[in-house]
Amino acid sequence: MLKAFINLAARRSEIFRLKWADVDFREGMVSLKTRKTKDGSWRVDHIPMSAELRQTLLQWWQERPIQSEYVFCMLDNAYAANRSPGDPFTSRCHFMKKICQRAGVKPFGFHAIRHLSAIILYKAGKKVAKIQRILRHQNATMTNLYLKSLGFEVEEIRSSVEVLARGRGPAEVITLPKKVEAL
Repeated sequence: MLKAFINLAARRSEIFRLKWADVDFREGMVSLKTRKTKDGSWRVDHIPMSAELRQTLLQWWQERPIQSEYVFCMLDNAYAANRSPGDPFTSRCHFMKKICQRAGVKPFGFHAIRHLSAIILYKAGKKVAKIQRILRHQNATMTNLYLKSLGFEVEEIRSSVEVLARGRGPAEVITLPKKVEAL
């Protein structure tokens, strides 16, 4: 499930409602459904799977202990008495906390993995417009808010200032005219 989160940059609800019918192994695509639209209607986004995710999901399909239409489902009812094995998850309140404790890291939630996807893409040099498409944000402002909240605004300003420097790189020495030096 965690590989699906990171590889698809998906929202929790998209992963929890993911059905096997939404996974196209032949074409290497996953269809994610969301209501994150202006009018609240359903929208389906077709996302390519990485080779790693494709292999992992295929293995899960072949070895899954419960035959369910949902890719990630309840395996037992130990944590939710009103849910049956095979039902989709509605929440996983303690799942991430337990994993973080085992890994010895500060606890974080599923949505932080979506932010991590944005960080990885940004640090790999992907343009904000491309990250916006991968995160499936309707508006670039939301993608910029993600990056700003993660501390990337300074890097953006610095690179923008370099553009203003008319092509001079940061390593070049710029000699100031005498009048400017006096200021």
